[in-house]
Amino acid sequence: ARDGLLGDEARAPPARDGLLGDEARAQPARDRLLGDQARAPLRSLLAARHPAYGRRHLGRLRGWGRGLRYDASGAVWVPRPSWQRLLEHFTALLQGPPPARELAERALRSWKRRDGDFEVWGISVWTDLLLALKM
Repeated sequence: ARDGLLGDEARAPPARDGLLGDEARAQPARDRLLGDQARAPLRSLLAARHPAYGRRHLGRLRGWGRGLRYDASGAVWVPRPSWQRLLEHFTALLQGPPPARELAERALRSWKRRDGDFEVWGISVWTDLLLALKM
């Protein structure tokens, strides 16, 4: 089934279609992938092999990042577990195959520019991700 998930249509198209298909059908499968850090390499492979999945995955991560708020008194993004998981997702994408890495890096840099292209911590979640990832 893993081969089908990554693109071998003859073996398991339902699994692939469940991740790449329409929003309502695909959401539960993507939620499971987002929730399990052990599957980070699989998410990177999917993003690399299926640009539509990569764009949806980044869209979901963008929504997640937009929901974070900076707590200046603690100098942290809150809720903190979400910041850490967001960092882990981008780390996995940036350590993945070149197509996934390039897509993630372009997205982060674009979102950073839209937020004002700051180079200091605490103003933009995208700047802080890039700084944390040393990019």
